[in-house]
Formats: sequence, C-alpha cells, structure tokens
Amino acid sequence: MKKKLVVLGLAAIAVMGISGCAITTDTIAVNYQPQTGVTPLQGAQSVVVDVKVKDNRLIQDKVSCKKNGFGMEMARIITAEDVNITFKKALEQELKARGFAIGPEALVTVDAELNKFYSDFKMGFVSVDALAECSLGVTVKGKKGTLLFSRQYMTEGAERNGMIAGGDNARLALEQALAQGMQKLFADPAFIAALLDASKS
Repeated sequence: MKKKLVVLGLAAIAVMGISGCAITTDTIAVNYQPQTGVTPLQGAQSVVVDVKVKDNRLIQDKVSCKKNGFGMEMARIITAEDVNITFKKALEQELKARGFAIGPEALVTVDAELNKFYSDFKMGFVSVDALAECSLGVTVKGKKGTLLFSRQYMTEGAERNGMIAGGDNARLALEQALAQGMQKLFADPAFIAALLDASKS
C-alpha cells in the first residue's frame, strides 16, 4: 500500500512539474541547414533574382503549442525570428548555391506564400510525437510580371518518442518540414527552368 502511495505521489509531482513548464511560453530558433553537394548551374550567373515571402498563415502568433500530460493545450511556442524571414534566407541560400545572384535589379522574382508552418503534438501512452506541416506556394515572374511558374508544396517533419511536448521537439519537426520544402522546390526541374529562362525572355 505504501509503495502504491509513493508511486502515485511521484506521478503527481511529475505531472505538476510538466504542467509548470507547460504554462511558460517557449521561444525557439528554427535553423536551416543548406543542402550539400550543390554546384552552380550553367547560365545561372546571368540571372538576378528578387525573393519575396508573404506570411499567409491562419495562425501567425505561434508555430506550436505546448501540451500537458493530459494532452491539453497550454503555452505558445513562438519563433525568435519571423518565419517569413527564415524562409527568405533559406530560399536565397539555395539560389546562391546554384549560382544565381540576389538583388533588387532582378530579371526574375520568386514570390513565396507561406500558408502553413505548424507543429502539433500527438500524445502517446509513455511518449509524445511532434508532427510538423509546411505548406508553401511559389510563383516565378519575369521582369515585366509575366508568370513563368506556379506550384504548391506540402511537406512534413516528425520528431518522435519525446518525453515532453515542448519547444525543442517542435523545433526539430519544423526544421525537418522546412528542409523538405526546400528540397522539393529545388528538385523541381520546372522551377529551375523558369529561373534560367528568365535571362532569355
């Protein structure tokens, strides 16, 4: 009987501790790791690109929400940097790696619309999974506004078997979703062709 009371007491303390952390807002830094093995493309050096990112997310005041041991939503998880800036930097890094120049006197404009970037927690019996979703719409326009390319990309990220539904797990899942988004976009031959064709048009 005493052992059961001790176990129940420890469980109660654990739940209280987790709940205590869950009421404090977490600020995370979502980092992007550039793709490896990328080489400049022939003709890219003559193309100057202007990158613009618009935040169209329905939820803009957070990228996730902590949950307590009972799966109830608690404090917000927010980013240290505006997510549109994070995506703009990622796009520009990958463009530069492929030989494109970045600047206002551009031959071509890449307009990206961020429609979703959020990580939710799925509570298990003894662990929790952070599951992130990213929805990104990308258009490429020529110097005179001619539409050269338009496509939507949906990607996911997952950080599984965590112990706490908190900022670190959400960050890892979001970073995966961001990386997958850049991977899909720059692996799309139609996107690259639109950029290179801008110099011809």
